[in-house]
Amino acid sequence: MLIILWQICTAIVFDAVAVGLIFHRIARGASRSRSILFSDKAIVRYIRGIPHLMFRLGERRKYHLIEATVRCYCIRHERIKNNPPPHRCTNDDDRNNNGTTQYQTGDDNINNSSSSHIETTHFVSRQMGLLQPNDKFGSHVWMGLPQVVVHRIDTSSPLNERDWLDAEGNRHRYSPMNNLSDIGNDSSMITSTVNDDISNIRNFLYDRDVEMVVLVEGTDEITGAVTQARHSYKLCDIAFNHTFTDCVHPYHRSRQRNIGSSSLDPAVTIDFTKFHDIVPLPVNEIDCSSCAYVIQNENFP
Repeated sequence: MLIILWQICTAIVFDAVAVGLIFHRIARGASRSRSILFSDKAIVRYIRGIPHLMFRLGERRKYHLIEATVRCYCIRHERIKNNPPPHRCTNDDDRNNNGTTQYQTGDDNINNSSSSHIETTHFVSRQMGLLQPNDKFGSHVWMGLPQVVVHRIDTSSPLNERDWLDAEGNRHRYSPMNNLSDIGNDSSMITSTVNDDISNIRNFLYDRDVEMVVLVEGTDEITGAVTQARHSYKLCDIAFNHTFTDCVHPYHRSRQRNIGSSSLDPAVTIDFTKFHDIVPLPVNEIDCSSCAYVIQNENFP
């Protein structure tokens, strides 16, 4: 009886451990996150003279994440100019009539490298505001269809600054680009203006070694486990003046096969072979007044 009792207890423990390990293996968020797709390239296109960074998200499983949210972070170097503190004058002649001690600063020549130096803090994380999905509504995104995430590169964006210092202390200043529609149909002038602005953005991203980290979090519908998928984009992964190729199309079974429609027909078809495809924009569409991924009545600065 003791041997039979020991065998039964051992079998129960073994079954409990085996079931727990199998469920833990199935419910792992790392394996679930592999079904979330990020576009290979992020694009930058101009809308009313303001560059917008975009990348595409997708879900390969039929049962998508519940309450999925998107967050973006910018990892970059921070550079600031530090001036030396005022030092106390020791000569008696430097005292004023009231007997108080005067202080002298090293700001006589602001461009003098001996009076100030550039302090660099490496790899500082800064959160990026999203225009689509909007941060005002919690940055929730529906993963049932491929979605395009949009970040506006304006004055508050960590991806660009209009007045910044490089590692040698050189100051770079440039004004934001105006609406290209004011230039007219001069393609050479449009191309030159856009290239100058892109060159300034590239120089800043290269100097600060910018990397954009994307986090997608949600709850798996089957296991109830929280899943997080991560991806990053660097300067080599950004394509300027491009747009994404359409990968979502309406499904028309009756038109293709000349048969009657059915309630079981899907609403759309998703072509994942074109999920990562991008195409360059023509010259007359480099700067547009609106975009399908940006709300048209959104207030622009």
